[in-house]
Amino acid sequence: MKKIIYLLIYLFVSNIHCQEKKETIYLFYDLKEKKKCFKEDGSGNNLKIDFYKKERKKGKIIFHICDEKFLFDPKKQKKDTCSIKSLKNINFTNLDYIKDKYQKGNDFKHHVFKQIIIVEKISETQVVKYFNIYWCCEWIIE
Repeated sequence: MKKIIYLLIYLFVSNIHCQEKKETIYLFYDLKEKKKCFKEDGSGNNLKIDFYKKERKKGKIIFHICDEKFLFDPKKQKKDTCSIKSLKNINFTNLDYIKDKYQKGNDFKHHVFKQIIIVEKISETQVVKYFNIYWCCEWIIE
């Protein structure tokens, strides 16, 4: 009987932990912005790099935001072009917040949030929303 009670308690506690609500976050992305950031080069030196950079590899898009990488695969994920006016009710998240959330958690980067949406400004009136972005790279994706 004791074992059954312990098993039920364990299942109850693990079920509560599994139902932890994850949030959807929005990151703003503007290649035209000439913002810079510092990235450690592996030997203790800081390099000044562009805050936003976009790279295309094997049909995929890698969005660089400072020293973090976010992957979009058009075969698996969706994007939508819309008016910049559609952003008025969106609360954007900054890079410090997502890094802090990752550091406090006990999960891989691509499991920290329910969904990451990158909103890229393409003109003064339009943006592209990239849905279900994959936050990488704890290992190489190439």
